[in-house]
Amino acid sequence: RPQQRRHTYSHSFDIWETKSLENHSTFETIAMTEELKRGLIHDLDRFIQRKYFYYRVGRPWTRNYLLCGPPGTGKTSLVAAMAKYLNLESS
Repeated sequence: RPQQRRHTYSHSFDIWETKSLENHSTFETIAMTEELKRGLIHDLDRFIQRKYFYYRVGRPWTRNYLLCGPPGTGKTSLVAAMAKYLNLESS
C-alpha cells in the first residue's frame, strides 16, 4: 500500500490551518497494563485468523470496540496502534 499522508484543515479568523493526522502509536508506546494489552492483541490475532469462519457462517467479517473516556486519555492512539499492528489504515 502506498504511503499516504492525511491532514485536516480548519478555518478560523480568515486563516486556513492544517494539522497532520499521522499517529505513530504502537502497542509498545500505549500506556496500559500488560495483561490488557496481551488480551487485546490475542483478540485481534484471533479475529484475523478466523476470516474464513465468518465467511462460512455468512457473517460480516467485522470487529468493533467501544472506547469511551474524556479527551486525551488515549482512545485515538489505541485505534492507531491497533491499525498499525494489523497493518491497516485507521480513519
